[in-house]
Amino acid sequence: MDPQILNEIKILGRMSQNRHRHVVELIGSYVQEQQRGGYEIGMLIWPVAHTDLAALLHDVKVLWQQYCDDLIDSDGDILPEPASSVVERIRTAMEPLLPLTYLNKHHHHINLAQEVQSILFGMCGIRLRHSLGCIANAVAYLHTNRIRHKDLKPSQILLSPQGLWLTDFGWSADMSEHSTSVTSGGDQITAKYQAPERANRQPCGRSEDIFSLGCIYLEIAYCMALLDPDVPRPWLQKGWSFQANLNQMQEWMKPLGYPRYIPNPKWDSRQITVLIMELPVLLKPMLAAASNDRPSIQDIVDSLSTPFVESSGATFTGECCAPLMRIESSSEESMSEDSDNEIGDTIAVMPYDKAKS
Repeated sequence: MDPQILNEIKILGRMSQNRHRHVVELIGSYVQEQQRGGYEIGMLIWPVAHTDLAALLHDVKVLWQQYCDDLIDSDGDILPEPASSVVERIRTAMEPLLPLTYLNKHHHHINLAQEVQSILFGMCGIRLRHSLGCIANAVAYLHTNRIRHKDLKPSQILLSPQGLWLTDFGWSADMSEHSTSVTSGGDQITAKYQAPERANRQPCGRSEDIFSLGCIYLEIAYCMALLDPDVPRPWLQKGWSFQANLNQMQEWMKPLGYPRYIPNPKWDSRQITVLIMELPVLLKPMLAAASNDRPSIQDIVDSLSTPFVESSGATFTGECCAPLMRIESSSEESMSEDSDNEIGDTIAVMPYDKAKS
């Protein structure tokens, strides 16, 4: 049996004993003999997702591209009758987004440019904003249970109208039986999101998950900001990686200072705009080249759940993960920290009302 699959079964099995609301659960596994010899190993995972974050980011980008290029004229006025080919492309991009935003398919016959798309952009923005806190909460759960994901990327963040779940633990490291969570950096994972220490085959700790998370957050921020389609997004290039281009970080952050917003009574666009402009303060340390310079996952959870006065007290967390509070580790636990601060942050993250009781 493939060691990577066995590792995923082991880790998911351990997590299923105390499953987190934003991590998939292993229901069972099976082995099936193939006709040409050998065996196929299958895992039954719950819940069932509708799409993933990579697909959502792509669809919103496609929809926004069409909105900017084909549905508004040179003066910025919305065209009343888009061409049928344009309508078809819009419908293709909207199809997987509608269930996530609770819009019904019957909205298709309404003026796609003026009403549905404006609402769709706003609701996707809210969903993406809340996903930042949900993802951080899931990673906090992993790190609290001494598990590193090691291969975080948008396609491994599953979405449905009912929730968000982190998946694919084939590369994960279960450090619960080891005295340290820093391991050799020799594993081969997705190059685009890997941390510098992983790329350089240096020892890696939980901080590499923080770097990958920063990369994901940057992509989400660009999507939330509804930036002009011609704003460079180098991470869409084949073979490109964040860690090899950290000298361009300032350029990545600049567009977030001027996010686009669509006025809509069902979406507080000013609120979203202020929050987007706050993200570079969090992203820069997450993308630090040195692992020791990156924040812990609890620092990130705390930042995301802190209300911003200018945005009417809004945060990056939804009802499922906010408000959050930090449960301090004991002094005995804190004394077990290693040089990379990978051990001692065994912090339980839970809803505030439960923590009080």
